[in-house]
Amino acid sequence: MHNKPDLYRTRRFTLILSLILISYSIAGVTLNVENGISPIGIPLNISNPNLLGIGLAIACIYGIFQYGYFYIMMSLSPRKARKRVYEGLLPDGTNYSKTDKKYIEEVQKALDEYFPRVYNQKEILFNVVQDPEYSDKGVPESTSHFLAKDFKISCITKVLYYIEDLYFYAPIWLPIVAITMFICTLVN
Repeated sequence: MHNKPDLYRTRRFTLILSLILISYSIAGVTLNVENGISPIGIPLNISNPNLLGIGLAIACIYGIFQYGYFYIMMSLSPRKARKRVYEGLLPDGTNYSKTDKKYIEEVQKALDEYFPRVYNQKEILFNVVQDPEYSDKGVPESTSHFLAKDFKISCITKVLYYIEDLYFYAPIWLPIVAITMFICTLVN
């Protein structure tokens, strides 16, 4: 089992580094290190201050891979959960329950969690049918397989979940923008 780093620390690390690299690239920051610098009272001489941007870019790439691996590939992102719900599955990938009422409660819980809505907005409507793949087979009486279909989702909810996706994937796209800007300043 992998030791997953803290989501918020990983996001913060990657986003802050990206913003520093963007600021570094746009502002054309240079270090004036004639006398050196002394963090915590120890004098340090920096012989290659031009490499600071490359170090920031490498740290951004590390942040992209760490966030991408642990929170996009290995976890259930809001986008993956919504896709599963659209396919009639629950976010955990299942579509069975003891009763259709229990299944409807689970689907409604997933809709409340993964489909953002504004105050006083109508609930998302859907129909539940028995899964035809399992209805012909002898399904044990203890469970039944259902599919949620025909979702009626308002346009504002769709806009909100695209904004949520943009926010969730910011530690991927913002460092890419920052690295691209840094490379453009190197070329010019």
